[in-house]
Amino acid sequence: MVTECGRAGNALGFELMAVATSVQIILYILFSSAISWRLMVIALGFGVLTFLVVRPFNRRAKSLGEMTSNANRDLSFYCLDYLQILKIAKATASTQRAQNKIAEKNQYNFTVAFNSQMNTTRVMFIVQALPIFLLTGILGVSYQILQVPVSVILVFLLFMMRIAPR
Repeated sequence: MVTECGRAGNALGFELMAVATSVQIILYILFSSAISWRLMVIALGFGVLTFLVVRPFNRRAKSLGEMTSNANRDLSFYCLDYLQILKIAKATASTQRAQNKIAEKNQYNFTVAFNSQMNTTRVMFIVQALPIFLLTGILGVSYQILQVPVSVILVFLLFMMRIAPR
């Protein structure tokens, strides 16, 4: 129950953050377009690429969340059942089997939590590494192909660095 409340609170916080970030992104797109619309098109292309790369991890997070809920619920029910029959289990000397079953369910719970944390770490790495490729790509394409003045490129890149994830 405690874990589920924490997860629900995090979900609500992330939803509010998504709304605020959406407004911020729209404003940055408008300002970036004013600096150079061609560079903004390249940046939007990289944004779509980032979305496509992160999307499978997002789906995995959803399935891991469901697995976490099921594992927590299963462990809680099993522990409650064990506590209800504790006197009978002690009288019949069958506590070891129940303890092994709880340890097994606890190990599964740990495995699901570990996989969830690894998924989060992978997403954070990708989201922080891709802007480097974005900035390098914008620099190369804008100077070599589009022949945008260096001053405009630098102002645009400074602006893009401001919105890059930390």
